[in-house]
Amino acid sequence: MRHAGSMTGTDKPLRIRCKTVGTEITMTEHKNSFEYKEATQAEENIYTAEDVETGKTMAGLSYFLFFLPLLTCSESKYAKLHANQSLLLLITAIAGNMTLCL
Repeated sequence: MRHAGSMTGTDKPLRIRCKTVGTEITMTEHKNSFEYKEATQAEENIYTAEDVETGKTMAGLSYFLFFLPLLTCSESKYAKLHANQSLLLLITAIAGNMTLCL
């Protein structure tokens, strides 16, 4: 028999996804208490070992020319991540230089 404070009538866990951080919190009822499990990127295994190994060089070179991984290995998520980070770093550096020159 379920008490009035239970989540739902089923045993399905309640999942909440945080858009700003990108983590997922899963709440399940266990003996009248809630357990929280936080899923991080490391647990989801976004990057395969092959993807990291093949995109490692392009990821490093992307910090010199941010568009290089997008042209050479466009299907590699690992290289795209570093290309995006290097573009943001470049934009931040330009904005910082413009601010300091004023």
